[in-house]
Amino acid sequence: MNMSKGILFFLCMPLLFMAFCNSNGRTVSADSNGKSDNTQWKVLLSGQGSGIVNDTQLICTSGSEFEKIWITAFTDYPGQYSKPEVDFNENFVICCFQGNVRSAGYAVKVKNVQKNANGLEITIEYTEPGQGCINASVIETPFTIISVAGMVSNSIKYSKEKNITKCE
Repeated sequence: MNMSKGILFFLCMPLLFMAFCNSNGRTVSADSNGKSDNTQWKVLLSGQGSGIVNDTQLICTSGSEFEKIWITAFTDYPGQYSKPEVDFNENFVICCFQGNVRSAGYAVKVKNVQKNANGLEITIEYTEPGQGCINASVIETPFTIISVAGMVSNSIKYSKEKNITKCE
């Protein structure tokens, strides 16, 4: 009897882990706001599931562009996400998709948006599980969508940073 309880506990462990992790496909609250020099930006939406399967960054400068990306990214997730309202007269949108990942524990977030003499520089952080991490074996597609105040620059440079979660 003790052996069967041990096996049951071992089999349920991934479910418990998923319940306490923020990788269950729900929306992460948009409380990450940034200001770098004179560049104001805020997170509109962040989550673990989208229809964009490749590492991609997209710029939206109009409602119609945003609608096309929204349909492509979230048609397979009905009711899971609410499309954020954006005033495209005052802002533009940057959509960062990490693409397919092989387990829970991955995330993508914008760390910094900065205007400089050459245009706009966006720093994106990719988080992934490290050695020894126990994660559910699921395919996820992490994403973050931000709005940036002002007009889009002629030149946009993306820099990517890797953050490996330590679990040992």
